[in-house]
Amino acid sequence: MTTKYSISKAAKITDKSRATVRKHLDVGDVSFTKNKQGHREIDASELVRYFGDECDFSRLEKPKGKSETNRIGGVGGDDLRAQLKAIEEERERERRQFQDQLDYLRKILDDNREEHKSSLRLLEDHSNKANGWKEAIAQMKKELTSQHEQEINQLKRALRSERDKGFWKRVFR
Repeated sequence: MTTKYSISKAAKITDKSRATVRKHLDVGDVSFTKNKQGHREIDASELVRYFGDECDFSRLEKPKGKSETNRIGGVGGDDLRAQLKAIEEERERERRQFQDQLDYLRKILDDNREEHKSSLRLLEDHSNKANGWKEAIAQMKKELTSQHEQEINQLKRALRSERDKGFWKRVFR
């Protein structure tokens, strides 16, 4: 009589998911028989034929007389400790990486703030200078207006003095 395994046990032996084993059964890659309850069972030789070296029947064996908590102190515990240490080191590396990114982003933010302040100072300086130019232009306009008025007044006086002269004085100057 040969040994037959359920889908769950076959998945454990082959280190595949139950869905994967079920898929291989459905498409006909792996042959099976049905037991009295109608559940599919796979012969050990069929598992070895299809999955080959991926089959490890020792995966089904449970340690006798040791509970899971006792295993932590044994060989399995060393594996767990190594995995935990690797996870802790990975988390520490990620934390340092995030801290470096945070420091870099803070530096960029500070640089941008400083640049923003500089830009505002430049804008303020230009606005002050622009007002100074406006005042200078207004002053020049006043001076030009004053000069024009003086010239017009001189011309008016000259014209009046010419009008006040008699005809012969204007002709024989």
